[in-house]
Amino acid sequence: MATCRMEPCQRTDHRLDATIQAQILDLLMPLKDEYGLSVLFITHDFGVVAQIADKVAVMYAGRLLETGDVYDVFDHPAHPYMAGLLKTRPVIGRRVKRLYSLHDQFPDPAVFGRGTSRAGRAAPRTG
Repeated sequence: MATCRMEPCQRTDHRLDATIQAQILDLLMPLKDEYGLSVLFITHDFGVVAQIADKVAVMYAGRLLETGDVYDVFDHPAHPYMAGLLKTRPVIGRRVKRLYSLHDQFPDPAVFGRGTSRAGRAAPRTG
């Protein structure tokens, strides 16, 4: 019988105190290394992604838009949606009147599957 070597972790960091979140990650990562596991970590937290991921996949409305090395995708996003997500992060020491918003910049998920998913956008990066 085959053994599963991947453990999906869907938003295990969601709504957690930062200390508890760090403790969970500190427990999870050594297990990954000890047992040679791949971990599919589903999150909206860029800090967690930067801390634990080697590869990243960016999705919108259930569609894969971009994949690649975590630092490459964060430093040079190929898809406008990922670039927009990165603009939403506040930067310490930089004052702005209003934070960047993705509102109304991308298709409504209800119509996303009707040929509008990549209209006028870069092809997804893979690698």
